[in-house]
Amino acid sequence: ESDVVAMQGYRLFVFSCTVKSSKEDCKLKLFEAYIRAQQIGGAEANVALVSGYPQPEHLREEVAEAWSESRNRIRIFGPQHLCQLKSYLKDWFSGR
Repeated sequence: ESDVVAMQGYRLFVFSCTVKSSKEDCKLKLFEAYIRAQQIGGAEANVALVSGYPQPEHLREEVAEAWSESRNRIRIFGPQHLCQLKSYLKDWFSGR
Protein backbone atom coordinates (compact mmCIF):
# COMPACT_ATOMS: atom_id res chain seq x y z
CA GLU A 1 0.00 0.00 0.00
CA SER A 2 1.27 3.47 -0.86
CA ASP A 3 0.01 6.66 0.70
CA VAL A 4 1.03 9.08 -2.06
CA VAL A 5 2.33 8.52 -5.58
CA ALA A 6 3.63 11.34 -7.78
CA MET A 7 5.14 11.54 -11.23
CA GLN A 8 7.48 14.18 -12.55
CA GLY A 9 8.15 13.50 -16.20
CA TYR A 10 9.30 9.88 -16.22
CA ARG A 11 10.31 9.85 -12.53
CA LEU A 12 8.10 8.04 -10.03
CA PHE A 13 7.96 9.10 -6.37
CA VAL A 14 6.23 6.84 -3.85
CA PHE A 15 5.55 8.07 -0.32
CA SER A 16 4.61 6.28 2.85
CA CYS A 17 3.36 8.33 5.80
CA THR A 18 3.10 7.43 9.47
CA VAL A 19 2.90 9.22 12.80
CA LYS A 20 4.87 6.42 14.44
CA SER A 21 8.32 7.26 15.72
CA SER A 22 9.87 3.86 16.45
CA LYS A 23 12.76 2.88 14.22
CA GLU A 24 11.36 -0.58 13.53
CA ASP A 25 7.92 0.71 12.50
CA CYS A 26 9.44 3.35 10.24
CA LYS A 27 11.81 0.89 8.57
CA LEU A 28 8.90 -1.44 7.88
CA LYS A 29 6.80 1.35 6.35
CA LEU A 30 9.73 2.48 4.23
CA PHE A 31 10.47 -1.07 3.08
CA GLU A 32 6.84 -1.57 2.06
CA ALA A 33 6.92 1.65 0.04
CA TYR A 34 10.29 0.70 -1.46
CA ILE A 35 8.98 -2.66 -2.67
CA ARG A 36 5.82 -1.07 -4.08
CA ALA A 37 7.86 1.63 -5.84
CA GLN A 38 10.06 -1.04 -7.43
CA GLN A 39 6.99 -2.96 -8.58
CA ILE A 40 5.34 0.09 -10.13
CA GLY A 41 8.28 2.09 -11.42
CA GLY A 42 11.19 -0.30 -11.67
CA ALA A 43 14.72 0.19 -10.41
CA GLU A 44 14.71 3.97 -10.95
CA ALA A 45 11.71 4.64 -8.71
CA ASN A 46 12.15 7.03 -5.78
CA VAL A 47 10.74 6.40 -2.33
CA ALA A 48 10.14 8.54 0.74
CA LEU A 49 8.91 8.14 4.27
CA VAL A 50 7.24 10.97 6.15
CA SER A 51 7.21 9.97 9.80
CA GLY A 52 7.60 10.91 13.41
CA TYR A 53 11.08 9.41 13.58
CA PRO A 54 13.38 12.03 15.15
CA GLN A 55 16.62 11.03 13.36
CA PRO A 56 15.69 10.59 9.70
CA GLU A 57 19.22 11.06 8.31
CA HIS A 58 20.59 8.24 10.47
CA LEU A 59 17.80 5.95 9.32
CA ARG A 60 18.32 6.93 5.68
CA GLU A 61 22.03 6.13 5.84
CA GLU A 62 21.38 2.79 7.52
CA VAL A 63 18.69 1.77 5.05
CA ALA A 64 20.58 2.91 1.94
CA GLU A 65 23.64 0.95 3.02
CA ALA A 66 21.71 -2.17 3.99
CA TRP A 67 19.70 -2.18 0.76
CA SER A 68 22.66 -1.12 -1.42
CA GLU A 69 20.51 1.71 -2.71
CA SER A 70 21.35 5.24 -3.79
CA ARG A 71 20.79 7.81 -1.07
CA ASN A 72 19.41 10.15 -3.73
CA ARG A 73 16.46 7.87 -4.39
CA ILE A 74 15.49 7.44 -0.74
CA ARG A 75 14.30 10.29 1.46
CA ILE A 76 13.11 10.20 5.05
CA PHE A 77 11.41 13.24 6.47
CA GLY A 78 10.95 13.59 10.21
CA PRO A 79 9.12 16.02 12.47
CA GLN A 80 11.78 18.70 11.91
CA HIS A 81 10.98 18.72 8.18
CA LEU A 82 7.22 19.08 8.37
CA CYS A 83 7.04 22.88 8.57
CA GLN A 84 9.03 23.21 5.35
CA LEU A 85 8.14 19.92 3.69
CA LYS A 86 7.08 21.66 0.49
CA SER A 87 10.56 23.14 0.11
CA TYR A 88 12.29 19.81 0.83
CA LEU A 89 10.11 18.06 -1.73
CA LYS A 90 10.76 20.74 -4.33
CA ASP A 91 14.51 20.28 -3.85
CA TRP A 92 14.21 16.51 -4.14
CA PHE A 93 12.00 16.66 -7.23
CA SER A 94 14.46 19.01 -8.89
CA GLY A 95 17.36 16.63 -8.22
CA ARG A 96 19.07 18.48 -5.39
